[in-house]
Amino acid sequence: MRSAPARRHRPIRELSESPMTSNRRLRLDLSTVPDSKLPWWIPWAALVMVVVGLGASGYLAYEHYSAETTLSCPNEGGLNCEKVTSSEQSTLFGIPVALLGMAYFVAMLIVVLPPTWRFADAMTRRLFTLARLAAVGGGIVYVLYLVYAELFVIDSICIWCTVVHVVAFILFVLVAFGTALAAPEQEPDR
Repeated sequence: MRSAPARRHRPIRELSESPMTSNRRLRLDLSTVPDSKLPWWIPWAALVMVVVGLGASGYLAYEHYSAETTLSCPNEGGLNCEKVTSSEQSTLFGIPVALLGMAYFVAMLIVVLPPTWRFADAMTRRLFTLARLAAVGGGIVYVLYLVYAELFVIDSICIWCTVVHVVAFILFVLVAFGTALAAPEQEPDR
């Protein structure tokens, strides 16, 4: 009876240099970019804002589908959450704006995770930067429309909606400043 051939064990150095672990091939190096001027707190503050926005929009979505509960918001004068959340502007193509807000903040959660701001690979870093900028740009445009609708069309303000709007604005500012600070300095052409 023949015995199985002995396995050849590769030294650790060979394993660390294999193509499967090469940073160039996988482009998943999460090490920090050495020349970045991005303050450490901006990605973390953006993450906190996304979590707060996800919570507030989740609450609004829950209230939208839950008929037996009411929003914890005054319904008198200019503050009337029920009027805002049941208005024609509270849906877009039949989808509740609260669900769109949740989807927005889930997408933002992916692109604002602190490691995604500091990919060593320039192409991956640029891709995440563009995704962050496009998302907050689109988000702030839609928030401006919703604020306009609350003030001039519905003639009432929803406190919970305002929380989401303020969070989206802060997120816009954090991403804009974070992107500007993290941009590599260009040497002037001579």
